[in-house]
Amino acid sequence: MELISFPVSTLAYILALIVVLSAAGVDLATRRIPNGFTITIGLLGLGFAIGVGGLPGLIVALAGFAVTFGLLLPGYLLGFTGGGDLKLMAGLGCILGPKLSLHAMLLYYLISAFLALLFAVYATYFLGCSGPFARYRAMACTLFTSGRFVYIRPSVRESMGARLPMAPAIALATIMAPLL
Repeated sequence: MELISFPVSTLAYILALIVVLSAAGVDLATRRIPNGFTITIGLLGLGFAIGVGGLPGLIVALAGFAVTFGLLLPGYLLGFTGGGDLKLMAGLGCILGPKLSLHAMLLYYLISAFLALLFAVYATYFLGCSGPFARYRAMACTLFTSGRFVYIRPSVRESMGARLPMAPAIALATIMAPLL
């Protein structure tokens, strides 16, 4: 059951695009997404939802927040993603609602995995960094032999030890989400 009509949904999507493209620019320039920026996005999303939908709009916004926060929190806790990415997606969830947020999250996982792999190969072969694959193999062996997941942080010389801006991946996922 869709609680927000098509013109309002379109306006919310345009708002989300403006926000996420701005975040991508900030992340590319600074390699971080500031807390003030992500908090503003969340509050903007909640305010927009309440303004156009009242209490049902707030419920939809909170459901979008729950979807994105819940799906990205494990990756943050395991060290696979940054806090700025988590807060950006949670704020976008307030704007997009649960369905579009789920689509964006699924696409984000695919796009970010591809970009991380591409960067790891590039950094290993062209920048002289060590690749993450030995570390990944050690984590997998530990998991399969002991049944426990142990995260091994990347070293400074490893390709995945560098901060990789993921807001562009979030932006691409948000752009593509309505296509699913």
